Amino acid sequence: MQQKEESHTSFTNNQFDGFGHSYLNEQDTPNILKMAECGSQAEHLIPSFPTKTYSNHYAIATGLYPSNNGVIDNEFLTKDEVNLSFFQFFFFKTLDYRKNLIKRKANSSKANRVIDWLISDSPPDLAMVYIENPDETGHETRPGNEQVLKSTRTVDGNIRYIFDKLHK
Repeated sequence: MQQKEESHTSFTNNQFDGFGHSYLNEQDTPNILKMAECGSQAEHLIPSFPTKTYSNHYAIATGLYPSNNGVIDNEFLTKDEVNLSFFQFFFFKTLDYRKNLIKRKANSSKANRVIDWLISDSPPDLAMVYIENPDETGHETRPGNEQVLKSTRTVDGNIRYIFDKLHK
């Protein structure tokens, strides 16, 4: 008797940094709206304090607020960078995705990596994806201008690309 192959459902948590609610509309972000329709979305989000990207990303990933996890900024210094000696009595395992958050990759590269994760022989139960735009563009210009709108459309195009690849 041949065993029936079980299907696997992966959950993806997509975090679009600086993505204002007013950016969502049928004309500019149809694929992000479709993603929300097919899954779920937050009606609103109360950020943790401090309102830094990484401390909020970490809080969402772990359920722990900065007051409990100690992550209060986007940048971290090592003992070598500040010329300090360091002894550690206990070793705590750290999350390994920080490297990918700090070393920014092109969105197309991220999209391909997510697709590879989701269609692999052992797909993850949870994939957390951080997209730095439109926030990065918004800091260079101002929220809501044409460059931010273009960035938002690019992010939406990446979501379409992922949908198209996964539905093949």
